[in-house]
Amino acid sequence: MQLLEWEIGSGQDTDLQHFGSDTLPTVLEHLRMARDIKAKLASQALADAASGPPRK
Repeated sequence: MQLLEWEIGSGQDTDLQHFGSDTLPTVLEHLRMARDIKAKLASQALADAASGPPRK
């Protein structure tokens, strides 16, 4: 993400700048989804820990 942002703003190659502009929204969406998954997993782990060991 940071490299694409840098390339868009400071890069010298216009083809790479266009690629970065076209690609960045998808990369940002994937990053958002990954963070959402991480948060859900962490939340579930906390809930599991709070409920104690599984009962038999």
